[in-house]
Amino acid sequence: MDDYQSQLLSQSLLPNIIMLGAVVIYLLSNQTTNKIHMHLSYMHCIVPIIGYVYAVIVCAGTEFGNHYPESTIFTVIMLSSLPLIIVSFFTFKGNKANHFILLATLPSAGYFFLTGGMAITHDWL
Repeated sequence: MDDYQSQLLSQSLLPNIIMLGAVVIYLLSNQTTNKIHMHLSYMHCIVPIIGYVYAVIVCAGTEFGNHYPESTIFTVIMLSSLPLIIVSFFTFKGNKANHFILLATLPSAGYFFLTGGMAITHDWL
């Protein structure tokens, strides 16, 4: 891991804590016995982290410019978390007020999408 990648990971510490904290809250307050429903209820928090880790890994092999395959895969990973939010509403069996966690996780996912895309293309604002 080079300095560029370690800097990206250190910059994402707060959004990672927010996302993983949301996962813990969803796990502790979910009252379902169905394991599939339990995992689907928090996957909208895990998928952006997976996408960001993908961006950090891929950025080591890219240079400045538009990288169509890498950027497309990253975008598909990140956008796949949006339908999972809707799935979460239906599969979560517990206090529905816990979905207010989305007010914190959505900006974190947006941060992952923004910085991950810039990391792949090496085109920073």
